[in-house]
Amino acid sequence: MSKTEGKGKKTKHTWKTVLIVLLVFILILGVICAAAYGFLISKFNKLNYDDIRQNTNSVALPEDAPDLDFRSEEDVINILLVGVDNNYLPGMEQRGNADGIVILSLNKNTGKIIFTSILRDTSIMMPGGGSDKATMVYHNHGLETLIDSLEYTFGIKLDNYVLVNYLNVISIIDAAGGVTVELKAENIREMETKMKNINYLVGDPSDSDILTYDDVGMITLNGKQAAAFMRLRLTAENDFGRTSRVRQVLSQLKVRVMDMSLSELNNFADIVLGNITTDLSNSDMMNLLLVAPKYIKFDITTNCIPVEDGYHSEGSYLHLDLEKNKQALHEAIYGE
Repeated sequence: MSKTEGKGKKTKHTWKTVLIVLLVFILILGVICAAAYGFLISKFNKLNYDDIRQNTNSVALPEDAPDLDFRSEEDVINILLVGVDNNYLPGMEQRGNADGIVILSLNKNTGKIIFTSILRDTSIMMPGGGSDKATMVYHNHGLETLIDSLEYTFGIKLDNYVLVNYLNVISIIDAAGGVTVELKAENIREMETKMKNINYLVGDPSDSDILTYDDVGMITLNGKQAAAFMRLRLTAENDFGRTSRVRQVLSQLKVRVMDMSLSELNNFADIVLGNITTDLSNSDMMNLLLVAPKYIKFDITTNCIPVEDGYHSEGSYLHLDLEKNKQALHEAIYGE
């Protein structure tokens, strides 16, 4: 056998070895990916999935209703967050009130996460005719009508929703190790009332985790305390203050999540996914997960509807200067 012939066989054998190694590597990678996919799907299956847009009882627009241009952009995702204060756990038929209404917007162009609070007493238009407070639209007609009405009133597309009962917030905040907020002296007395109510609902002693005036200032709240903190309303800031506190807790929750280890994130995901109801499908969640490392670095901005000098009060209702509020909302979300 010539040297040239031997070299050719050796080269051929080498390439076979490389190909076998590559095939084994691809096979192992495929198994790992399949396992990871299965793991993630098992996580997502903990979600309480409800695609309410598939329901047949959606509010229909009357024939004489004006055509509205619902704004929807590929690089902007709008997710409606609804906190329900009904003193019932998930699965109960009692609908309660939508006391926390926040539009979470992910703007990939500006690199921002925008939390926009819609005050519960804001009067919004319903597509089928008439108007009511946002919280009562949910209470009387349900989540689907609330979504339709917010889109109809503000001319934006809400891509998805996440619904959580305030009692579920307890488990979520505890899983994150609490949140650090600023507690004011004027909050203490109402905090005590709210805490006693929450303790009763969860079966804890009446005085469990009650805060005092010694706790005023920056303080880390556990789940029950954070739930009570977000429900405070009887302050000089009234509902504007409550929505500010909700945004504060959400912002601090993001800070907590960014500092979690993989094992902590795993446990946190189990708690969160099991305590929310959403129309985000497994594929939606997978897509969001793939870009989560990018989103988690986005800057957070917060704002509120109605805007200052953009409404007038009539009893407990907040009536909007619609064009001023629509313009402010679009500018905040789309960066114009």
